Amino acid sequence: MESWSHEENIYGELMAEERKYSRSLQRRLVITILVASSALTTLFTAISFYMDYRVEVSSLEATFESIQHSSVKNITESLYDFDVESVKTQINGITGIRDIMKVVVLGEDGKVYAEAYADPAQGAVLSYVGLEKIFNERRTLKIYPLFNPKVPTQQIGVLSVEASQRNMFVRLSNKAIYFFLTQGLKTLIVSLIIIWIFQVLVTQHMKRIVEYLGIYDFQADQAGDPLALDRVPPRRPDELDAMVDTVNTLSTRLHYFNSRMQQQFHLKDQEVRDQRAIASNVVKLATLGEMAGGIAHEINNPLHIIKGYNDILVDQLGQGIMDREVLHRASLVIDKNTNRIARIVSSLLMFSRKGDQEIFELISLSKLIDQVVSITQPLAENHGIRFEVDVEELDELLRVECSQVQIAQVLINLINNAIDAIVDQDRADPWIRVAGHGDHERVRIEVIDCGEGIPDAVATKIFEPFFTTKEVGKGTGLGLSMSLGIVEQHRGRLYLDKQKFNTCFVIELPLEHQKTRKAS
Repeated sequence: MESWSHEENIYGELMAEERKYSRSLQRRLVITILVASSALTTLFTAISFYMDYRVEVSSLEATFESIQHSSVKNITESLYDFDVESVKTQINGITGIRDIMKVVVLGEDGKVYAEAYADPAQGAVLSYVGLEKIFNERRTLKIYPLFNPKVPTQQIGVLSVEASQRNMFVRLSNKAIYFFLTQGLKTLIVSLIIIWIFQVLVTQHMKRIVEYLGIYDFQADQAGDPLALDRVPPRRPDELDAMVDTVNTLSTRLHYFNSRMQQQFHLKDQEVRDQRAIASNVVKLATLGEMAGGIAHEINNPLHIIKGYNDILVDQLGQGIMDREVLHRASLVIDKNTNRIARIVSSLLMFSRKGDQEIFELISLSKLIDQVVSITQPLAENHGIRFEVDVEELDELLRVECSQVQIAQVLINLINNAIDAIVDQDRADPWIRVAGHGDHERVRIEVIDCGEGIPDAVATKIFEPFFTTKEVGKGTGLGLSMSLGIVEQHRGRLYLDKQKFNTCFVIELPLEHQKTRKAS
């Protein structure tokens, strides 16, 4: 469930990011339209400005052509007749033409014969935004030679005409500003209309799809209500309809596959549990097989003692003699040995129970160790191994919440491994020691043997499944790996203490554990 919750949080964050993205998409659309429209407006304004400029230049050239055809001949005749007033009248008329600022008539000696100026204030063009101040007073000068009407090759003067380009550029700037503003306003209105249309036709439905996916429960057993968009029919299906159909199909398929996966998960989980139980039983059977000889000897000895005292009592009864002292001693010996047998059988019954079905309970580890020792010590003694138990630090009141069968299985496995290792080494004075230590937080059980540790090459692999150093057919290779899994399920640690000179395996268990939880 924690993994599902974690995935759900990640999915929620992704949905939030998508919701932010949908809003940024609308902003991007606005910015893109405005930038594109501004660029187009600027381009069209520049084209319009250039075309107007060409028109203005052509108009000025036409003005000069008009002066050439209509005024030069008359001025030449008036100059030839020395009619100064007529000359002045004609050049004053020329200054009345647009953009003509100055007209001068020079005689053949180069002196000014007559001149006229246009009124700057009367013909000035004002800019919409005051741009007329930034244009320089740039002028175009046109010279017309004046020839003698009687002698066409004789030049009698010059007509000089100056035209200003300042007003022309002001007019052009006014036109450009007007065109840019009108086009920009029109583009802005069109852009807002496009954005509104996009919002109505696309964006609001995209938000609806994102919100639907954000709140949709993909973990539910059944598919929820299908996605539907509030769109006005009749219309032909489009991309949004295809997206809605895809989302609905995807959600249905996800629920179907989710259901199938959960079923398969439960089946596989049950298979794993079954295989784990089978492996545990295999390990138990192998362990019991290894201990069978020692346990049989341990039970057989007290049975022989019981039978011996029983024969003595039968003989006395046959002779009609009943010695009270012999009877009392026999009853004590028989009671002691039957208790010894009962303790061994009880330990075997405890060990043979199915640990995967046992609940966690508070137990005394010192008593558990005594039970384990009672069924493992005979095997050790059969091999001449001295068995030591030190649980004085484990107070009987110090209890641990655990699965008794599973922890016993771990201890028996460690002790049997120690016995096998010592037998293979053939030491002079072999020994095994089981020691217990405890504090306010954890308990520590050590299984130590007389060996001098485990090589690093082997130590790195001993907890791997199916790894064993025993002969073929003697070990399953599952004991330590299963023991490690059991201890970790108890929130504890199982490890090889490399700091000790002798081989030492350590079980650490916490004093606090989740109560009444199934061991799995």
